[in-house]
Amino acid sequence: MKETEITVQVFEDVDKVKNKLINRGFKIAEEFLMIDYYYSKYSIEELKGFDYKKLLENSFLVRKVLSQSKTCTLLLYKDKVIDEDNNVIAEQKYSCDIENEEMALKIFESAKLTCWCELKQKSFVFTNDKVCFVLQDVEDLGLFIEYEEDEDIMMLNEYEKIEILLNRLKALDLNLGDNYSCKKVFMKFNKN
Repeated sequence: MKETEITVQVFEDVDKVKNKLINRGFKIAEEFLMIDYYYSKYSIEELKGFDYKKLLENSFLVRKVLSQSKTCTLLLYKDKVIDEDNNVIAEQKYSCDIENEEMALKIFESAKLTCWCELKQKSFVFTNDKVCFVLQDVEDLGLFIEYEEDEDIMMLNEYEKIEILLNRLKALDLNLGDNYSCKKVFMKFNKN
C-alpha cells in the first residue's frame, strides 16, 4: 500500500530541537542509527545524468538498523510517486531481511553493482500518543523531520494528507525549510 510522508529540513541544532519537543510534551520512544547503501547497475558517471525519479527507479538499497533493542539488515526498494512539480507524494516500500550482510554486499560487488551513496543518520522517534514522527540527524546534510501519514488521515488524497502533516509540523514552532519533499539521498549524491 502506498503511503504519504513528508520530509522537511530543520535549521536548528539537534539538541535544541529535542529539548523543544520534550518541552511540548513529546517523548523519545526510540533511538537508532540507520545506514543506507544505495546500489545500481549503472556507473556513478551515468547516474550523474539521472533525475531523482530515474535514479531511484534504477536503484535498491541495503539498510542497516542499529539500536539497543535490535540490529537488522534489509534489502529495500522504494517505489515513489512523484508529481509534476518533482515532489514525492507517496511511496511503497518493498523489503526483506538479509541474514548475512557481509555476503550480500560481496554478491553485489561481484555482480559489478555500483554503491553510489552511503547515507548515515541518527534517528529519534518522537511521540505524544497522538502524533509520531522521526527526527533525523543526517551525516553531512543536517537535520530533518520525516512524518508519515496517521490512520486518521488515510482516506484523504495525497495533497490533503501533505497539508495536514505540514500544519502539524509547523505548529511545533521549529525553524523548518519550505520543501516538504526533501530527497536526502539525492542531496547527498549531488553534494559529493
